[in-house]
Amino acid sequence: MGSYTIRNARYMLYLLARSFLISVAVLLALSLYWGMLGSGPSEMSGQPFFILIAVLVPLMLCYQNTAVYLNLSLGACNTRRSAFAAMQIVKLAAAAAFGLLGTVTTELITYFVSGRFSFDGALFGVTALFVVFAMSAGELLGSVTHRFGRIGAIVFGLFCALVGGCIGVFISLAPSSEEIGFQVDMLTALPFWGCLAVLLLAVCFTALTWFCFMRRYVVK
Repeated sequence: MGSYTIRNARYMLYLLARSFLISVAVLLALSLYWGMLGSGPSEMSGQPFFILIAVLVPLMLCYQNTAVYLNLSLGACNTRRSAFAAMQIVKLAAAAAFGLLGTVTTELITYFVSGRFSFDGALFGVTALFVVFAMSAGELLGSVTHRFGRIGAIVFGLFCALVGGCIGVFISLAPSSEEIGFQVDMLTALPFWGCLAVLLLAVCFTALTWFCFMRRYVVK
């Protein structure tokens, strides 16, 4: 099992690294673009768009891997446990990598606006937590799609629409776009019970993925 897990993890980490490098290029380009717009307050300052991108990319990658490529993984002499274990290893790596990316690029916007750059450990922790949550949801929704086909894809679309609506409401809470860091501060000000609830949901999604889907797959 160990060798299969390592092989699966290496391949998934390779795909993750490619997505990460592309995300780095895009987010750095966007940061420089908005930084060149001027040194005054920008409407983008304090907006969590960079964090959203850092969360959505792992979500789509995890959904695609579970919905499309799981058959290939299980059909190449891999066990269900090794495939599942590799998914969890990659999930932790993605949380660290994309959490760092979302935090650094968000702080770059603050630097371009105020001339001050500081790494926010709380923002990194919250971003990494949401990456874990998104990837856990991606695993579950990808498994539903893998099992039920189009119905699962529709469920995934509804989930994205629901999350997008919640994000829209969250962004609209800002009373003024000139309040630098307002919405990002809302992320770092999440209460402990809120972070715990997100973590528990991620754990529940992962458990459902294993007990309801992964454990029932037939390895050919």
